[in-house]
Amino acid sequence: MAVRKERSNRSGAGGQPRGRRASGSVEGRSIGWGLGPDEEEDLFMRRVLFSVLVAVVGCMGAWFLLTNAVGGGAVQEVLSLTDAPAGTASHYTVQLLEFVPSGAKRAAAERMASQEALRGLAAGHEFRLLDSLDGRVSLCVGRFSDPESPEAAALLRRFRDYSEDGRALFAGARVRGVSK
Repeated sequence: MAVRKERSNRSGAGGQPRGRRASGSVEGRSIGWGLGPDEEEDLFMRRVLFSVLVAVVGCMGAWFLLTNAVGGGAVQEVLSLTDAPAGTASHYTVQLLEFVPSGAKRAAAERMASQEALRGLAAGHEFRLLDSLDGRVSLCVGRFSDPESPEAAALLRRFRDYSEDGRALFAGARVRGVSK
């Protein structure tokens, strides 16, 4: 035995024909979009579902931006290089290169930081790209609490002495302060 549900011709509000409020139908006749009462209710439900879908997608987009999901959800620390006097920076790093930001130059710096030879020179220190206050980007390595520590001096010396094809790549390397 199959049960078939029939749709009522009347809405629950005051016994008015379905779709009356949405289309201005009078006595079962539609003067709106040429849709009957049942089609107008279906159109209303589609609009509601579409609005809910748009709201969900908007919330997901806002969550994505707020949690920085591309970077694994971790909030990234905003750091800048500075030439502040010793003791005023939050920590210090060895600046290897400085360049005007562009996609190609950033990609080249990231490739450079991933080379095995340079990773060996870094001796376990992490490479980072940091923004300077003047809008330039720097490839940096290491993190030190004291700019004159023996470890910072040794890392600086290793990179200044590094050369490829007789050309010193990081002759201008220097220790720089990093501020938040």
